[in-house]
Amino acid sequence: MYTWNTRVLYSQLAPNGRLSLTALLDLFQDVATLHAEDAGDGLDQRTASHTAWLLSRWRVRLGDLPRSAAHIQVTTQAYECRMALNRRCYALLDAEGRELAVGDSLWTLVDTATGAPTPASQVVERYLKPGEGPDLGDLPKKVQIPEQAALAPAFFITDDLLDTNHHVNNVRSVALALRFVP
Repeated sequence: MYTWNTRVLYSQLAPNGRLSLTALLDLFQDVATLHAEDAGDGLDQRTASHTAWLLSRWRVRLGDLPRSAAHIQVTTQAYECRMALNRRCYALLDAEGRELAVGDSLWTLVDTATGAPTPASQVVERYLKPGEGPDLGDLPKKVQIPEQAALAPAFFITDDLLDTNHHVNNVRSVALALRFVP
């Protein structure tokens, strides 16, 4: 299990004074990146091999999110790898080790030149710990669109939303979607 000790920053707060959902997702994304970097499989290695990890889906269970300046621990572990697919779990813990949020995700290793999935087992073998992920139910393959769905206003994707893969960053996608959730 990879662990990152940090604190809740003012810039990460929602209007209620607690860690926002997008800040939590940023923490989960950042801890996975730090884990890969420390395992010798960071951004430079992905760029040199013309591959990138793309988030296929994730599920997060929220608990009592922390307040400003709280000491927190963010953990992650890659726990399953099949072909191009990699499962990774996350947890947000308070200073006493109590679980505040937990997540599970499915990532696909993609060849950036062709856009095709590429085998991931050799990439993650140095930091994969096979086992079970959190029991959050199956990660659905498609977003369920309600029958009463309404079309939201169009908006432009600007450069500030893009990540190093030149795609809209995972968390920025959630933030865009949250604009239209009542």
